[in-house]
Amino acid sequence: IGIGIGEWRCRADVCQSCSKNQASRKNSTMFQACRRDLAFLLMTCALALLWSGWYLYCLTDKFTLPPDYTGDSLWYGMVFRTIIEHGSHYQTERLGAPFGLMLYDFPYFYWTQLGLSRLLAWVTQDPTTLFIGFLLVSSSVTAAASFVAFRYFGLKIGFALAAAVIYTNLPFHLLRMPGHVFLSAYYGIPLALLTAYAVTTGRHRIPLWVALAAAAICGGSGIYYAALAGAALLFVGIFDGGLGRLAWRRWLTVFGVLCLSLSANLLPNFAYWSEQGTNPDGFSRTARESELYGLHPLQLFLPQSEHIVKPWQDLSKRYAAEGMFGNESMTASLGLVATFGLLAAFG
Repeated sequence: IGIGIGEWRCRADVCQSCSKNQASRKNSTMFQACRRDLAFLLMTCALALLWSGWYLYCLTDKFTLPPDYTGDSLWYGMVFRTIIEHGSHYQTERLGAPFGLMLYDFPYFYWTQLGLSRLLAWVTQDPTTLFIGFLLVSSSVTAAASFVAFRYFGLKIGFALAAAVIYTNLPFHLLRMPGHVFLSAYYGIPLALLTAYAVTTGRHRIPLWVALAAAAICGGSGIYYAALAGAALLFVGIFDGGLGRLAWRRWLTVFGVLCLSLSANLLPNFAYWSEQGTNPDGFSRTARESELYGLHPLQLFLPQSEHIVKPWQDLSKRYAAEGMFGNESMTASLGLVATFGLLAAFG
């Protein structure tokens, strides 16, 4: 609806001397634009849901089993069961006997995903159903966020629909879906870019409330996506600010909301630390892990390890076996078309 209103405001030349008939026609145009965009938005969500649903239907034996029984899927199974039983994931007596498991020393920057899981837990009390339901709903949310972003970026409505459906079901999404559940719900990426686009002063002005909502959701969709939004805002602030094309008040407001949303993830942790103190042995990260788990540019251009072309499959598997960094980033392959597109974008 906000897209349709924004489009109508950009196209309509509203003046005080308009007659009642002209105002009526403009109201009708606004209503038609809103209705059309809303219809295409719902169609985008439905198509993305069907695509992801078919994949999960095959993966989970007709929605009767969890997507996976290894790796981080076990962690998310615990998260969903704990949310059903306690309303949050921070504490459970099912692990860490005899005292139970407490996760207050393990910051988790996913308050939007956790909130969505809590809402779905009101519908079902079965952890497997909640697991699969979250994957399906998050696919629709990702499709909706990307459709909104593509429309504000100026794509025609048909192209925005197609791009949103394809973006939602990229190989990364399908391959990471069983294990990295919250990470594969990457609706924060289009919203991160939308926040940066919203602070520039251009012909297509995005309403401030849209930019603030995108920043708030992005701040709670994962530390990676919040960092992307912050980097994009800083990039725009440096380069567009130097050219005089930046709305500084809007930039500061959007950046502040992003930081507040990111900080909100830590409120339960700080409340616990203020009473109990921190646990120095609870959790720590080393600089080495950034190199070990980080994405390396070559992994974008390598073929998938299960590619249908045998020589390309062998090339990818050989790199994973002989290289120093054969981690889950091997699933980050762009594919042939996107690889050429990225190279063309760099000139």
